[in-house]
This record gives sequence, C-alpha cells and structure tokens, in this order.
Amino acid sequence: MTALQHTTVPTPIGDLTIVCTDAGVVATILDDDDRDPEMERIARALADPAADTVGDGMAARDRARTARREVDAYLRGVRRPFSVPADLRLVPDGFKRRVLEVVV
Repeated sequence: MTALQHTTVPTPIGDLTIVCTDAGVVATILDDDDRDPEMERIARALADPAADTVGDGMAARDRARTARREVDAYLRGVRRPFSVPADLRLVPDGFKRRVLEVVV
C-alpha cells in the first residue's frame, strides 16, 4: 500500500487538504467536499497493486509539509511556482492528463 500524508491549509475559499504520496501531490480536497470519504477513495485506489509504489512514507510526510509551506506563501503573494511534484497516477489517460502533464 502506498503511504499517504495529508495537511490542511486555510484559504480564503475554505480549507484545502493536500494529499501526498512519496511521489508528490496526488489529490487536493476543498472543504465543501466531504474529506473522509475522499481520503478513503484515494487510499483504495492507491492500494491497487498496479498503482502501488514502494516507500516508507517519509517522503510523503516531507512533501506534505513542503506543499503546506508553499501554499501558505502563495496565498500571502510571495510565491508563484511550486516545487512539490504532482503524482498523476490516479489521473486517467486522456485530455485532462495530457493537460496536467504539460502544466506540471
């Protein structure tokens, strides 16, 4: 099973939960979404052996901390690009994935 770590950042439009794996940010959840079912869905999807990676969760924890700092800085207007990579393994093939691969 892939290690997941998450952190929640208050934003002007509500709380933003950032979900990370050892590979990077795998999902974001706004507070208008019910976080617990979404976290369970992500964990189930990543439990699929075809989508699994090896990791001890330390990188996921570090990535979540970094993502939180970067989002905080972005919201204060002092940061533009983000250094934490996107983990696109849950994004299906197709137009949406191709766009994300170009912009991240």
